[in-house]
Amino acid sequence: MPLKTRIHIASLTTRLFSGYCGLVPVVLALAFTTLVRMHLRDMPLERDEGEYAYTAQLLLRGELPYAAAYTMKLPGVSLACALAMLVFGESAEAIRILTWLVNAISILLVFLLGRRLLDAAAGAVAAVCFAFISLSPNVLGLAAHASHFVMMFALLGALLLLRGIDTGRVLTLALSGAMFGLAFIMKQPGLVFGLFGLAYLSVAKLMGGRPIGTLFKNAVVFVLGLLAPFALISSLLWFGGAFDKFLGSGHSRMRTSTAPHFRLKKGCEFSVQCWPR
Repeated sequence: MPLKTRIHIASLTTRLFSGYCGLVPVVLALAFTTLVRMHLRDMPLERDEGEYAYTAQLLLRGELPYAAAYTMKLPGVSLACALAMLVFGESAEAIRILTWLVNAISILLVFLLGRRLLDAAAGAVAAVCFAFISLSPNVLGLAAHASHFVMMFALLGALLLLRGIDTGRVLTLALSGAMFGLAFIMKQPGLVFGLFGLAYLSVAKLMGGRPIGTLFKNAVVFVLGLLAPFALISSLLWFGGAFDKFLGSGHSRMRTSTAPHFRLKKGCEFSVQCWPR
């Protein structure tokens, strides 16, 4: 095929995906994932799902998490499951519908983020790949694991962060921090996304030549938004008398996460042993 023809085809493809046409493969991927998830909506609950569902039932009965049931997880997913069970009924199907909704929003957010960073074609490819990977049993994608919820809020935070940096609006940066804070409430490792957002905000402002005072103000607003969800949850548990158990569960989680087989030293030693000689 002549070079001019290949260039013309590439240019035509780029124009085709430049507008809303890039949404076509995304919509098809959404339709496919919807069919799969709705077909399996009455599948028995997985281990983590059962824990979230049980805690959600306690919440619907007026009990506070950590007071009536012990868990090492933060309460974000259980709160989301309680809302889903309130709307769709106390069943496994309610949890599945919630997972489908969260995953669908994440797929759209991946498309929007890819289009924001590169173009519509890149966003569509990223969203379709994400849609199929998130269905894989190898990552327990069919279950309502916390990873789905962390991803959705982290993507929302990233999009709002980019918009806040462009517009300079303090409210947008605060909302971005709050989204990253909600990612942390879903699961402890979600905090890493918030720290990345803070670092990205600082570097972007410094490279943009903004005054240090403006950088400090934006960083403070972002951090306040980041801490707001955790502060709200902590306040509710404090007034409910379950804050001590909440802290104890968090300490146990961190202690478990830093067990010897997860430490960096052990990981490096294992890598050295596996390195081909």
